[in-house]
Amino acid sequence: MSTTKNLVSEMERIASSLGTERGDESQVSLSSVAEKIAKNLGVRNDEVAILALSTRWRHLHFWCRRP
Repeated sequence: MSTTKNLVSEMERIASSLGTERGDESQVSLSSVAEKIAKNLGVRNDEVAILALSTRWRHLHFWCRRP
């Protein structure tokens, strides 16, 4: 359970930092986020997909790592 709490806390921190970006490209790469998620869940990096919302462009992004 502690691992899940740590992952949730890390994802909240990343989401908060992404939410404060002002037009510049984010300093957090989706690849590094996916690697953290995969490590915490005990799966391969290519088994993680990320769905993100762009408030600037008002659309969804779906990102997945290709093997």
